[in-house]
Amino acid sequence: MELVMGLFRFFYIILLIRMVLNIFLNIKRRAMLRDHIEAAQRTLAEGEEAEEPKQRVITMVEDKICGNRIQKEKAYIINKNDEDHYFCSWDCREKFINENRD
Repeated sequence: MELVMGLFRFFYIILLIRMVLNIFLNIKRRAMLRDHIEAAQRTLAEGEEAEEPKQRVITMVEDKICGNRIQKEKAYIINKNDEDHYFCSWDCREKFINENRD
């Protein structure tokens, strides 16, 4: 019976410690959030525009062999007759080369 009571006390103490830590961390998070909001409000009050998040533009191109659309940055590229040809895979690139041999 003493073993059970000892385990109960142990878990109770652990639970109390966890609750105190959660309360402390939530207070700290709220303070950080409040500071962030106040800084943003000051910036807006001073007439400065808030920075907008930068958006990344993704250019898509079409593989003429299989018709897949892929990101330009990830495509295999061949320049033939001053025209860029984009491919989704090395196999499509090789097929294009074999079909267009001069």
